[in-house]
Order: sequence, then C-alpha cells, then structure tokens
Amino acid sequence: MRKIILLIFGLFCAAGMDAAAQDVITRRNGEDIKAVIVEVTDDAIKYKRENLPDGPLFTISKADVLMVTYSDGSRDVFADYMPGGQAPAPAAYAEAPANLRPGMKYRELLQYYDYRDYRNFRGYERFSPALAGLCSFLIPGMGQMISGEPGRGLGYLGGSAACYVTFVLSCVSASGTGAPYYATTLALVSGIGFVVVNVSSIVDAVRVAKVKNMYYSDLDNLAFNVDLTPYVDLAYAGAAGVQPVAGLSLRLSF
Repeated sequence: MRKIILLIFGLFCAAGMDAAAQDVITRRNGEDIKAVIVEVTDDAIKYKRENLPDGPLFTISKADVLMVTYSDGSRDVFADYMPGGQAPAPAAYAEAPANLRPGMKYRELLQYYDYRDYRNFRGYERFSPALAGLCSFLIPGMGQMISGEPGRGLGYLGGSAACYVTFVLSCVSASGTGAPYYATTLALVSGIGFVVVNVSSIVDAVRVAKVKNMYYSDLDNLAFNVDLTPYVDLAYAGAAGVQPVAGLSLRLSF
C-alpha cells in the first residue's frame, strides 16, 4: 500500500513539473529555450531550464529575446525592445512625401521634414549646413540665402541691421547731455535683440540647409522626364502594300 501511495505521489510531482515547464523563450536567432520563467525585469528575463528545475538561475537580456510564450498560451513580444527602454528610431526616407513639387519654400517643407532626422540622411548634400552656419555668423541671413531662401535671409539681415542701427543711435543719444530717459533702455533692448537675431540666424541657417538637402534628395528620387516625339514610318498593309504611318513615341527617363 505504501508503494502505491508513493507511486501516485511521484506521478503528481512529475505532472506538476511538466505543467510548470511549458514556458518557451524564443531568441532572436530562432532558438527556442524550454524553461520555467522565474522573473521578468525591465531589461532581462530570469529562468530555470526545463530539465534542471532545481539547477542554477539563468538570465538573458531582453535585447536577445524575440518573444516569450507562457504555459497558458499568452505571449510577450520584445521585437521592438531596445536597451535603456528606448524605442528604435523610425527609418528615415522610407517613402518620400507624395505631394512634393519643385520650388517649395522652407516654411512649406517644415510640415514634411524635421531637421532632427538629418542624422539618418545618406543622400547628396547640395547645401553644407556647416558652411551655412558660418556664413550667417559672418553676415546674418547669408546662410539662408546660399541655401535657396533669399527672402528668409533678407529678413534676418534686415532685423540685425535694424537692431544694430537702433543700438548705435541709442548709445549716442544716451551719452549726450539732456538725453531722453528711454535712451539707455532702448540701447539695452536693441543690443540684446541684435545678439538674439544673430544667434537665431546661425541656428536657422543650419536647419534650413538640412531640410533643403532632404527635400532635394527626395525630389530627385521622384523626378522623371517625359519625351513625346512624333514620327512617320512605313508599314506593310497587306494588299494595299506599304503605306506611311504617323504616330507618337513616348519615352520615360527616371
């Protein structure tokens, strides 16, 4: 009787072990690990192997795991997991905006492009962001002008010139006798404005160059030429013999 009880107890233990060992860890290389999941942390999974339930505790990084299938059939997928909890960066230029057209201005392009995506840019640089920033450092607005935005550049140049002239006139007025009470304040405000406009011009010039480079790269990828050429040829028309035939030749160049 005691042997029967021990046998039944052993069967129950074995069944319990089988039920507990239904978790499957699928690695990114396709390998399946049959395991007992002990703990899932923010960046790792701790488990014991199916055939070693009393053995050592293993740890695997979530970056190496594609998914985990639990004994109840539920799954956790870690395909998009990145170390540090960061989501993977979206692919840049997977598809160019469909409604691009030649001659678009920077303010229009802002709804399609973000200068921050330029770190993924692999196309031809028509405009140098570094050169644009340097030009705007020397002459406010010049970087925008050489990047195909003359109107925007003239705006920065005019703003900088206005602040500078106001600053000089205010300083001259404040240094004289009987100077207006507002001369010192106006000089301070215009001086700060001059610095702000110049710094903004440098930053903006770099962004304009980056956005325009992305725009022209996508525009070149979308561009194609259509050549429609009339022609006259001779065609065999059976009993009627050879007759002249007119037509059009269409050629597409991508």
